[in-house]
Amino acid sequence: MIGLLVLFPYFLTSVYGHGYLFEPVARSSAWLVDSSFRQCCTWPNHMEMFCGGLGHQWNVNDGKCSICGEPYDKKVKLLEKGGAMYKGTIVGTWITCPCMNDRFMVQNIC
Repeated sequence: MIGLLVLFPYFLTSVYGHGYLFEPVARSSAWLVDSSFRQCCTWPNHMEMFCGGLGHQWNVNDGKCSICGEPYDKKVKLLEKGGAMYKGTIVGTWITCPCMNDRFMVQNIC
């Protein structure tokens, strides 16, 4: 039993997960579902839109993050309006759901 307790920390592992929003698709991942984005906007690190990192987001930008996940203090953002990867294309439309009648929800979708 003591041997098991001694070995337990050995089996703990740090996980650095990556993920992306597929529905509705984010602008950084749109090239995966819409072929018109493949010429201009292929972004191999589309799963790493993490506001410049935890330390940068909170120590430099007071917890702020740009709408597309790029660092808030970055002057020219690639995926926002005016950026090199901004096409002005709407990748999908959705209808509102009456199931949330008395709730307030704000969504900023890149």
